[in-house]
Amino acid sequence: MDLEQMRLDDELEMKRILESKQEEIDDFIKYCKALGVNLVQENFSYSYRVGLTANSQGIVQRLYPELIVDKDGLIDFDLMRSQGLYSFRHVGYLFGSKFTILASPLYRRGFHPDSNWDSGFLKEFWFYGNESSKCYIALDLDRVRLPNDKSIFFEKDYWFGPKFSDDIASISDGVTRHVVPLDINTAQRLFVFNDAYSIEVKWDTNGNKKNCQLIEFREETMVVETGVGKLHPAKYLHAEFDLNKNVFTHFDGAIQLFDTQEYFQVRDCFFTNIRNAENQVKGKYHKLFKINDMLPIGDWAEFVGLFCSHNPLIYEYFTGELPEFMKNKLEKVRSIGT
Repeated sequence: MDLEQMRLDDELEMKRILESKQEEIDDFIKYCKALGVNLVQENFSYSYRVGLTANSQGIVQRLYPELIVDKDGLIDFDLMRSQGLYSFRHVGYLFGSKFTILASPLYRRGFHPDSNWDSGFLKEFWFYGNESSKCYIALDLDRVRLPNDKSIFFEKDYWFGPKFSDDIASISDGVTRHVVPLDINTAQRLFVFNDAYSIEVKWDTNGNKKNCQLIEFREETMVVETGVGKLHPAKYLHAEFDLNKNVFTHFDGAIQLFDTQEYFQVRDCFFTNIRNAENQVKGKYHKLFKINDMLPIGDWAEFVGLFCSHNPLIYEYFTGELPEFMKNKLEKVRSIGT
């Protein structure tokens, strides 16, 4: 079947569904107007994976002014759960009586606002129940889903779950890089490594604190559309480990977005001293979550693996080698030739 025709058919069907929900849209426009939020027909859209949404800059805080967003753009997830105003039974959705709040679109596959959730990390975070930790998360503040839409679109997910030594103190300070094999061509790398390019990890010790930073770069073909054009996304993690307590006391994650020039400047040398001293490049920074207080080593390792899901290089970092089936795929494409 013609893929372009399939796309056009999907667009027509989503337009038809949107038109069929006009009464619900009209009711929501009236509800918002009573709160001083003026919406028009053009503010509404429908997609299979997200549902029926009202889209307007800052709409969540305008409809829910009590919501506190901190300086990092995050909300107190534990506080919101404890208030009982929203249902958290489905990953990525905060179901309320008047509207549904969504997690940040940067948690979606390919960082695309109309894709399904890249659910591994988000699911673990959503239902994380450690009373010794304090959790914060980024939400989609510019759209809400209308209350009658309770649909859930689910795609089967997988991740490279590594084992990990709990002896954090023994990890040497310095930078470790894991890069996809460059002896195979781009198409083969995309096939084997799911558009992953590299993972770079830096550990350093300061007194009784051990800090970890990790950045994951994708192939140059991976870009996201933004208000300033196409940018290259990189996942970034930072953690602080207390050597006396043998526990992580802070953990946060973000997406950094680089233009093409910045991307090629930093993807092979992000944590090197030369780059930091002579040419500090930092992408546009969008924090996605943070966990404060007490985070056990095992939980941290699982969160890291899930945050870098679909990337076999994280498995290689934790275990020293690629998963066996990945080595078999790599051997197969090498035997075909470049």
